[in-house]
Amino acid sequence: MPTNYQQHGFITYSLKTKQSQKKLEQEQQGASQMIVILRKRLQDHIVPSTRKKRRYNPPVNHRCKSPQKKHTSANDNTAESQFTGLITELEFSYDCLATINVVYTSLRHAYSDSKWSIEQQGNVARLCDMEKELLIAYDDLSLQISQLEKNIIKMEQKLIRLKSM
Repeated sequence: MPTNYQQHGFITYSLKTKQSQKKLEQEQQGASQMIVILRKRLQDHIVPSTRKKRRYNPPVNHRCKSPQKKHTSANDNTAESQFTGLITELEFSYDCLATINVVYTSLRHAYSDSKWSIEQQGNVARLCDMEKELLIAYDDLSLQISQLEKNIIKMEQKLIRLKSM
């Protein structure tokens, strides 16, 4: 009897794991598709240039901050320069999305690996150190996601303004 129960528990756990993995893959595909759609929209409105594109590297501390703005004169505010700026922001957003995916995956694995020890140490009134660290990391990840969402909305608005020029 205990063997059947253990097997049933393992089957249930593995089914839940597969379902959560499928859900995660769908979320990642949705985010990647959004980036691809934005990139296609941008490329529809540009004349290919012969210059090599620069790729912005994310900061070392793994926080997503927008690329630094360059000082531009009034004459330099052309559609092509705005478009180049949008491409730079889009590439940065793609890097930021990759960082978010890595942090989310590591956070998920850290929680699943330490779930048993958290439950053993758990107290209803107080959080253990591991729970506090996981909550802080999750809050930081939520902030990065909301910043990425705001940046994507700003890029869409800039693209609409660029289309109307």
